[in-house]
Amino acid sequence: MRAFLLSLVAVAGVGYLSSPALLQEKGGDDVTGPYDVVPNWPQPLALAKPGYIWGSAGGVFAESPDRILIANRGELKLPPQDKLPRNFTGAWGFLGQQATSPTPEFRNYFVVVDATGKALE
Repeated sequence: MRAFLLSLVAVAGVGYLSSPALLQEKGGDDVTGPYDVVPNWPQPLALAKPGYIWGSAGGVFAESPDRILIANRGELKLPPQDKLPRNFTGAWGFLGQQATSPTPEFRNYFVVVDATGKALE
């Protein structure tokens, strides 16, 4: 009986001590806190072969404010230069209907950039 009561007190104590942590939710879907979108970040991938751009990003990790690791899904080949819109932003999704689903070429899929989005070599 004594072991049962000690177990019950231990479970209740752990539950009581962990409840404040559960109540510290930031609220809603905003689990990462506020941030500002930076236009043209990251910069075009200078390491890419000519005619290629960043693939879709699978993850971003800010090791420090001036050293950010980006995991992308390879490089994507662009359509010929004369087929690109004049105001092309460098993002594959900007091509809209012209975009086909190319197979990415697996180069530069882990890239380290600085705070400005420029790839560090």
